[in-house]
Order: sequence, then structure tokens, then C-alpha cells
Amino acid sequence: MADRIFAAVLLAVTIGDAVIAFTVIRTPFQYDPLARESWPQILSIVATVCLLTILWKPDTAHVDVTRKVWVRLCAAVLIEAVLDSFDTEAD
Repeated sequence: MADRIFAAVLLAVTIGDAVIAFTVIRTPFQYDPLARESWPQILSIVATVCLLTILWKPDTAHVDVTRKVWVRLCAAVLIEAVLDSFDTEAD
């Protein structure tokens, strides 16, 4: 049930993103055919299809994550955050 609630909330956000992608973002074609305008549209379409699939037929498999796996995941995120904080390269 939680996966359907998550999918429904994320679908609402994705539809809002799709409205912005199709109505607000406008760039001249001369820059690039797949430039700033096309990627948000493509991503919103793909995300909407994926979320509708989750709503229609959610996964029934249960993932049992042990404490050891949670510790490894948290350590990986912490290491990435620390290493990213040392990144001083300007964009």
C-alpha cells in the first residue's frame, strides 16, 4: 500500500513538472534539438509511465534489509558526502 501512496504523491509532482516542461520552458531550436526544452519533457513522460505502472501493478516482493546492509549504505552515503565537501573545483 505504501508503494501506491508514494507513487501517487510522486505522480502529482511529476505531472506538475510535466506542465512546466511543456508550457514554460522554451528555447530556440538553433541551440540543440535535444536541449533544455526536450529533456524535461522526455523525463516527465518516462516518469509518468513508470509511476502509472507502479500504481497499476505494484511489486509484491518484500525486501528484507539487514542491519549490516543499512550500516554499509549509511557509511557509503556519509563517505560520499564527506568526499563531496572536499570538492573545491569551480563549475
